[in-house]
Amino acid sequence: MKNIVTTSQIADFFIKKTAEAYEQFEEKYKDADWFADWVRSFSKHSSSGITYEENQYMEVTKLQSLLGYAYAWHLALKGEKLFDEKMYACERGYFFHSQNQRFSGELANVKIDPITSVLPPNISGFLWHIWNCYGYGGEKLGFRLSNMQCDEAPYRKAQKTEEREVKDEWIKEFYSPENNEEIEKYLPETVVLTISNDGLYEIVRLAIGDPRGR
Repeated sequence: MKNIVTTSQIADFFIKKTAEAYEQFEEKYKDADWFADWVRSFSKHSSSGITYEENQYMEVTKLQSLLGYAYAWHLALKGEKLFDEKMYACERGYFFHSQNQRFSGELANVKIDPITSVLPPNISGFLWHIWNCYGYGGEKLGFRLSNMQCDEAPYRKAQKTEEREVKDEWIKEFYSPENNEEIEKYLPETVVLTISNDGLYEIVRLAIGDPRGR
Protein backbone atom coordinates (compact mmCIF):
# COMPACT_ATOMS: atom_id res chain seq x y z
CA MET A 1 0.00 0.00 0.00
CA LYS A 2 1.39 3.38 -1.02
CA ASN A 3 2.14 6.00 1.60
CA ILE A 4 -0.02 9.13 1.50
CA VAL A 5 2.27 11.78 2.93
CA THR A 6 3.48 15.10 1.56
CA THR A 7 6.94 16.55 1.15
CA SER A 8 6.11 19.19 3.76
CA GLN A 9 5.06 16.56 6.31
CA ILE A 10 8.44 14.87 5.92
CA ALA A 11 10.18 18.24 6.09
CA ASP A 12 8.33 19.08 9.31
CA PHE A 13 9.61 15.85 10.87
CA PHE A 14 13.23 16.91 10.26
CA ILE A 15 12.61 20.51 11.33
CA LYS A 16 11.09 19.30 14.60
CA LYS A 17 14.02 16.93 15.19
CA THR A 18 16.41 19.86 14.74
CA ALA A 19 14.55 21.95 17.29
CA GLU A 20 14.38 19.05 19.75
CA ALA A 21 18.11 18.34 19.38
CA TYR A 22 18.97 21.95 20.11
CA GLU A 23 16.66 22.08 23.11
CA GLN A 24 18.40 18.98 24.48
CA PHE A 25 21.77 20.65 23.91
CA GLU A 26 20.61 23.80 25.66
CA GLU A 27 19.19 21.87 28.62
CA LYS A 28 22.37 19.84 28.99
CA TYR A 29 24.70 22.83 29.14
CA LYS A 30 22.51 25.59 30.59
CA ASP A 31 24.35 25.51 33.94
CA ALA A 32 27.83 25.41 32.40
CA ASP A 33 29.87 28.55 32.97
CA TRP A 34 30.85 28.86 29.33
CA PHE A 35 27.33 28.55 27.96
CA ALA A 36 25.98 32.01 28.91
CA ASP A 37 29.15 33.64 27.59
CA TRP A 38 28.81 31.70 24.35
CA VAL A 39 25.19 32.79 23.91
CA ARG A 40 26.07 36.46 24.42
CA SER A 41 29.06 36.22 22.11
CA PHE A 42 27.11 34.43 19.40
CA SER A 43 24.27 36.93 19.45
CA LYS A 44 26.67 39.87 19.32
CA HIS A 45 29.15 38.68 16.72
CA SER A 46 27.19 36.39 14.41
CA SER A 47 28.34 37.31 10.90
CA SER A 48 25.62 35.19 9.32
CA GLY A 49 22.83 37.37 10.68
CA ILE A 50 21.38 34.35 12.49
CA THR A 51 20.25 35.10 16.03
CA TYR A 52 20.81 32.76 18.95
CA GLU A 53 17.10 31.90 19.02
CA GLU A 54 17.28 30.83 15.38
CA ASN A 55 19.79 28.10 16.18
CA GLN A 56 16.84 25.76 16.59
CA TYR A 57 15.94 26.29 12.94
CA MET A 58 17.35 24.16 10.11
CA GLU A 59 19.29 25.36 7.10
CA VAL A 60 17.15 24.90 3.99
CA THR A 61 20.16 23.34 2.24
CA LYS A 62 20.40 20.68 4.93
CA LEU A 63 16.64 20.14 4.90
CA GLN A 64 16.72 19.56 1.14
CA SER A 65 19.61 17.09 1.56
CA LEU A 66 17.71 15.15 4.22
CA LEU A 67 14.60 15.07 2.06
CA GLY A 68 16.72 13.81 -0.82
CA TYR A 69 18.19 10.96 1.19
CA ALA A 70 14.79 10.07 2.66
CA TYR A 71 13.26 9.93 -0.82
CA ALA A 72 16.17 7.98 -2.33
CA TRP A 73 16.57 5.39 0.42
CA HIS A 74 12.84 4.73 0.76
CA LEU A 75 12.51 4.18 -2.98
CA ALA A 76 15.58 1.94 -3.15
CA LEU A 77 15.06 -0.08 0.04
CA LYS A 78 11.26 -0.19 0.35
CA GLY A 79 10.39 -0.23 -3.34
CA GLU A 80 7.98 2.72 -3.31
CA LYS A 81 7.99 6.49 -3.25
CA LEU A 82 7.94 8.13 0.15
CA PHE A 83 6.00 11.10 -1.25
CA ASP A 84 4.83 12.12 -4.69
CA GLU A 85 7.12 14.92 -5.86
CA LYS A 86 9.92 14.95 -8.41
CA MET A 87 13.47 15.41 -7.15
CA TYR A 88 15.95 17.65 -8.93
CA ALA A 89 19.67 18.39 -8.82
CA CYS A 90 20.82 21.92 -8.06
CA GLU A 91 24.36 23.13 -7.50
CA ARG A 92 24.18 22.16 -3.81
CA GLY A 93 22.66 18.69 -4.07
CA TYR A 94 19.14 17.30 -4.27
CA PHE A 95 16.17 19.61 -3.89
CA PHE A 96 12.39 19.78 -4.16
CA HIS A 97 10.61 22.80 -5.62
CA SER A 98 7.88 22.77 -2.97
CA GLN A 99 10.36 23.50 -0.20
CA ASN A 100 12.14 26.20 -2.19
CA GLN A 101 8.76 27.91 -2.51
CA ARG A 102 7.92 27.29 1.13
CA PHE A 103 11.10 28.82 2.57
CA SER A 104 12.32 32.05 1.02
CA GLY A 105 15.44 32.46 3.16
CA GLU A 106 18.32 30.31 4.33
CA LEU A 107 16.46 28.89 7.33
CA ALA A 108 13.53 26.52 7.52
CA ASN A 109 11.91 28.56 10.26
CA VAL A 110 8.68 26.70 10.93
CA LYS A 111 8.05 26.67 14.67
CA ILE A 112 7.25 23.46 16.51
CA ASP A 113 3.70 24.42 17.58
CA PRO A 114 2.11 24.43 14.09
CA ILE A 115 3.59 21.01 13.31
CA THR A 116 0.64 18.77 14.09
CA SER A 117 0.77 16.12 11.35
CA VAL A 118 1.02 12.60 12.71
CA LEU A 119 2.91 10.27 10.42
CA PRO A 120 2.25 6.52 10.27
CA PRO A 121 4.59 4.59 12.61
CA ASN A 122 6.40 2.88 9.75
CA ILE A 123 7.15 6.24 8.14
CA SER A 124 8.25 7.98 11.34
CA GLY A 125 10.43 4.99 12.18
CA PHE A 126 12.09 5.12 8.77
CA LEU A 127 12.63 8.89 9.03
CA TRP A 128 14.16 8.48 12.47
CA HIS A 129 16.81 6.25 10.88
CA ILE A 130 17.49 8.84 8.16
CA TRP A 131 17.79 11.56 10.80
CA ASN A 132 20.08 9.41 12.92
CA CYS A 133 22.29 8.60 9.94
CA TYR A 134 22.43 12.01 8.26
CA GLY A 135 20.91 14.69 10.45
CA TYR A 136 21.85 14.26 14.09
CA GLY A 137 25.06 15.78 15.44
CA GLY A 138 26.99 18.96 14.83
CA GLU A 139 29.23 17.22 12.31
CA LYS A 140 26.28 16.55 10.00
CA LEU A 141 26.41 20.01 8.42
CA GLY A 142 24.42 20.95 5.35
CA PHE A 143 27.43 21.60 3.12
CA ARG A 144 28.89 18.19 3.93
CA LEU A 145 25.67 16.44 2.99
CA SER A 146 25.57 18.50 -0.20
CA ASN A 147 29.12 17.48 -1.06
CA MET A 148 28.21 13.83 -0.54
CA GLN A 149 25.20 14.03 -2.83
CA CYS A 150 27.10 15.87 -5.55
CA ASP A 151 29.51 12.93 -5.70
CA GLU A 152 26.80 10.32 -6.23
CA ALA A 153 25.77 8.92 -9.62
CA PRO A 154 22.07 9.97 -9.69
CA TYR A 155 23.03 13.59 -9.03
CA ARG A 156 25.80 13.58 -11.65
CA LYS A 157 23.47 12.08 -14.26
CA ALA A 158 20.78 14.67 -13.56
CA GLN A 159 23.29 17.52 -13.79
CA LYS A 160 24.03 16.54 -17.38
CA THR A 161 20.39 16.90 -18.45
CA GLU A 162 18.52 20.07 -19.32
CA GLU A 163 15.66 19.53 -16.85
CA ARG A 164 17.99 18.19 -14.08
CA GLU A 165 15.36 15.78 -12.81
CA VAL A 166 16.74 12.85 -10.78
CA LYS A 167 15.07 9.82 -12.32
CA ASP A 168 13.67 7.11 -10.07
CA GLU A 169 15.44 4.40 -12.08
CA TRP A 170 18.80 6.06 -11.40
CA ILE A 171 18.00 6.14 -7.69
CA LYS A 172 17.08 2.46 -7.62
CA GLU A 173 20.18 1.53 -9.60
CA PHE A 174 22.57 3.41 -7.31
CA TYR A 175 21.07 3.17 -3.81
CA SER A 176 19.84 -0.43 -3.90
CA PRO A 177 22.41 -2.81 -2.38
CA GLU A 178 21.07 -5.48 -4.71
CA ASN A 179 22.00 -3.37 -7.74
CA ASN A 180 25.12 -1.62 -6.46
CA GLU A 181 27.63 -3.73 -4.55
CA GLU A 182 29.71 -0.63 -3.76
CA ILE A 183 26.92 1.44 -2.21
CA GLU A 184 28.38 1.20 1.30
CA LYS A 185 31.39 3.21 0.12
CA TYR A 186 29.06 6.19 -0.11
CA LEU A 187 27.58 5.88 3.38
CA PRO A 188 28.68 8.13 6.26
CA GLU A 189 31.07 6.67 8.82
CA THR A 190 29.44 4.01 11.08
CA VAL A 191 26.34 3.88 8.86
CA VAL A 192 25.49 0.46 7.39
CA LEU A 193 22.70 -1.42 5.64
CA THR A 194 21.11 -4.29 7.53
CA ILE A 195 18.19 -6.64 6.98
CA SER A 196 15.07 -5.66 8.93
CA ASN A 197 12.33 -7.89 10.34
CA ASP A 198 10.32 -7.60 7.14
CA GLY A 199 13.20 -8.98 5.11
CA LEU A 200 14.03 -5.65 3.48
CA TYR A 201 17.19 -3.61 3.84
CA GLU A 202 17.24 -0.65 6.18
CA ILE A 203 19.84 2.02 6.84
CA VAL A 204 21.11 2.35 10.42
CA ARG A 205 23.86 4.10 12.35
CA LEU A 206 25.93 1.83 14.55
CA ALA A 207 26.74 2.75 18.10
CA ILE A 208 30.28 4.01 18.61
CA GLY A 209 32.48 1.10 19.52
CA ASP A 210 30.39 -1.44 17.63
CA PRO A 211 32.83 -4.03 16.21
CA ARG A 212 31.19 -3.62 12.80
CA GLY A 213 31.84 0.09 12.78
CA ARG A 214 34.37 1.53 10.37
